[in-house]
Amino acid sequence: MIGLSENARVKDILEQLPAIKKEIEKYKNKGYSMIIMVNGRRIEFLRGYDTALQEGDEVSFFPPAAGG
Repeated sequence: MIGLSENARVKDILEQLPAIKKEIEKYKNKGYSMIIMVNGRRIEFLRGYDTALQEGDEVSFFPPAAGG
């Protein structure tokens, strides 16, 4: 668990988790995107990196995957 301000957003988490931020950039440079979810909903369907967070929210990070 990390400490965030009362008005925290997803982008604030990334500032406190530089390893995750670096992975997101790595995938982005290769043309892929990491899936980020807040309480089971993709941030693309919310407010993106500006999605507001509340106490108790669950934020999940999933790297791109391929299969066949």
